[in-house]
Amino acid sequence: MLIAVLWLAGGCAARPAQVVSDRLTIVVPGVFGDFGAYDGLVSAVAKDGGTAEVFTWGAGKAAFFQNFSDKSTHTEAELRLASRLTLLPKRVKEIRLIGHSAGCGVVLGALANTERHVQTVILLAPSVSPGYDLRSAMRHVGMMHVFHSDRDTLFLNWRTSKFGTYDRIKTPAAGFGGFVLGKPISNSPSRLVQHPYQDGWKSDGNDGRHMGTLAKRFVEKVLLPLLDEHDDPR
Repeated sequence: MLIAVLWLAGGCAARPAQVVSDRLTIVVPGVFGDFGAYDGLVSAVAKDGGTAEVFTWGAGKAAFFQNFSDKSTHTEAELRLASRLTLLPKRVKEIRLIGHSAGCGVVLGALANTERHVQTVILLAPSVSPGYDLRSAMRHVGMMHVFHSDRDTLFLNWRTSKFGTYDRIKTPAAGFGGFVLGKPISNSPSRLVQHPYQDGWKSDGNDGRHMGTLAKRFVEKVLLPLLDEHDDPR
């Protein structure tokens, strides 16, 4: 609970509205919403080129338990993000999605409900269950990267095992040990790459805990190259 209070104390820095360019990156935060911890990620992505925006969802910071496990809250967020993707003007040629924690569940649900093609998806510490069926989400995705860490013991092992994941299953989350893939998710399995925590990332500010992948140097050194390297003929 102390960690949650510290997170919320960071506040949410105001960001000016932007005209969407032909290259759009949408960041989907976790249950505490858009607060200071995401500023570095959004800023780095914007400097990398194109437009970066944050998709806000849920019932507010004080309702994080509802945001984490309430199905109707999830459905509303997923459909609203799907609509955002579907209604983007055709001049937006490149779409990238970055989800963090419960925001990964929103991303996956939205992808399953839109026909819009998304070039790159990055899931950071996903709080969905390891057996989550990714096939519907992958239909229109060029490349998906999943970052998981067995050092994320408080949120994605203890908490999800005791209270349930985003999809309401009591188990260590995919962000703790990775997705367990059953049936082939596509005719090109290489379109999904899972990245377990590496000790070398600590020097980049990523300590393997729940907010580690949002560290500025890690974002610039590890995540931005993944956004830029997709090979997608569409």
